[in-house]
Amino acid sequence: MTRRYPQPCATTVVMKKRSARNEAGVPEANWITVAELAARCSVTPATVYHWIADGTGPRVARTGRTGRGIRVPISEVTEWEQHLMSP
Repeated sequence: MTRRYPQPCATTVVMKKRSARNEAGVPEANWITVAELAARCSVTPATVYHWIADGTGPRVARTGRTGRGIRVPISEVTEWEQHLMSP
């Protein structure tokens, strides 16, 4: 039986290389996990996964060989937060 995974949404970037820097040359320290984003926004990780699936959250990068790991660039989080705060 073949496992089916959801297709990446439009705001997802798939990272193929695993290194100390991402494809844009930004150090990995500038990336946070879904759990860290959930804590920052005072919501559950499930809510963050819903935002990612709906395309309403910040852009994310999928990591690992299978692309199931998710990291969020801090720059995208701050840009997304500013967008939410603007009238």
